[in-house]
Amino acid sequence: MKDYDCYHGTGNVNYQNIQLNGGFTYKPRRNHWLGSGVYFFVDDLEKASWWAKTNRPDKESEPVVLRTTLTFEDKELLNLDLEKDLNMLDDFAASLLEALHEYKAKLQSLDDHEWHCKLIDMFVNKNDGYGAIVRTVSTTQRRGPSRFQAQSKQLCVKDMSKINLQTIEKISI
Repeated sequence: MKDYDCYHGTGNVNYQNIQLNGGFTYKPRRNHWLGSGVYFFVDDLEKASWWAKTNRPDKESEPVVLRTTLTFEDKELLNLDLEKDLNMLDDFAASLLEALHEYKAKLQSLDDHEWHCKLIDMFVNKNDGYGAIVRTVSTTQRRGPSRFQAQSKQLCVKDMSKINLQTIEKISI
């Protein structure tokens, strides 16, 4: 079992809707890099604050960050930072591509994010029990003279029952 300190950047109107409606909702997109779900930054208040300030969907309201702790058993989490889980996804992808080739089906042109989204959504649909996917990804932001590429650990929650609204703390930024 693993606990994740999670931060979700959004706007105050979205936060109010989450409270009013009794939970998070999401609109599936074709290019979510970890599949469809609700995204959190792990251990990174600053990155969630940046997201809330620059990318929140409800730009009319003030930016806020929602903090909570999410807990997953190993079997509920597809951890793409682990070789074992990445190998499992690679095997699934190879089988999928082989089946498409066998039936002479072609994938339309997909960029990496679109491919990852479709692949992970199919994997989770075929393999019951996964409530979330976690992965450390490189970001487009660069650091200064150290030349280290900025990275961000993100958690995509698919099982909304794992998010306890009673534990959410709203942080004004």
